[in-house]
Amino acid sequence: RDPSAMSHLIAAPIVACFGALLVPTVDPPSTARAAQPGFQMARRVNTPIRHLEVRRRKVLIVAVGQSNNGLLIEPDGPDPVLDAPDARILELSRGILRNGYEVAPVGERHVFQHPAQDDRGGICMRLAGAKALLSSNPAIEEVTLFCGAMGGTSLAPGLGGWAVDGPLTQRAIDWCAPFMAANPDHEVIFWCSLGATDAMLGMSASSYRQQLARLADTLRTNIPGAKNAFWVQADMPRDLVDVIDGTIGNGTNILEAQNSVAAYLPDSGAVTMFDLPTYDGRHIDAEGLRVLGARMGFASRL
Repeated sequence: RDPSAMSHLIAAPIVACFGALLVPTVDPPSTARAAQPGFQMARRVNTPIRHLEVRRRKVLIVAVGQSNNGLLIEPDGPDPVLDAPDARILELSRGILRNGYEVAPVGERHVFQHPAQDDRGGICMRLAGAKALLSSNPAIEEVTLFCGAMGGTSLAPGLGGWAVDGPLTQRAIDWCAPFMAANPDHEVIFWCSLGATDAMLGMSASSYRQQLARLADTLRTNIPGAKNAFWVQADMPRDLVDVIDGTIGNGTNILEAQNSVAAYLPDSGAVTMFDLPTYDGRHIDAEGLRVLGARMGFASRL
């Protein structure tokens, strides 16, 4: 049958219903073009599909912060599915039985468990974060974690911890700098949860911003390949902010400084744990740690 005739037969009842709302029908493009002099129908040619080269990526996560950047020991132990190890997620060793970085060989890595090299078993934010990072970026083939987090630590100068010249800052450099020098194919991301102790010490928001920016600059400068590394900043749970506001009166001020990190620290972004439940008024619970980890992982940028 003539295709043009068929098109008019199909269009006629539609025009009757909708009238001028329809664009007038025309001959099918193939029929109209075929009538033009010199027109030739293109032939389908079977050509092999060219696969694009995907850049495979490896990442070093440097965990900076306090206990909510660490782990929670669960009486029932880790979930066999949610907290299961992944062969693509490694950790810079703290020693076979978690004796501490001081006795572990620099640069040695193990498959990250919950937490790695710790036979007590626990729920760890970093494991959930690494899994989220892998799922959100299929080009990443390996994630190595450095855990520098320690409960109760601060940015405040003279108090140790994460001050620019503090022992935890120096430990992060001592471990991560040699690793990056030996593995220049890795990219660095910082995960930070500092601020709770600073708020309880009465540190002002302006001082917090200044000290956090100085810490980030120190780590980025002294770890090879980290000059423009992305910095993910977590805030504090609501229960803790309420306690600090009710005593020191400084919780909300530091919370706002944490959430506005992108305004004063280049290549950074904020995630929240404000809505996550705590089990003691300060520390988020096991499910909260998994959620926080996922947020850190999805917020990371390379």
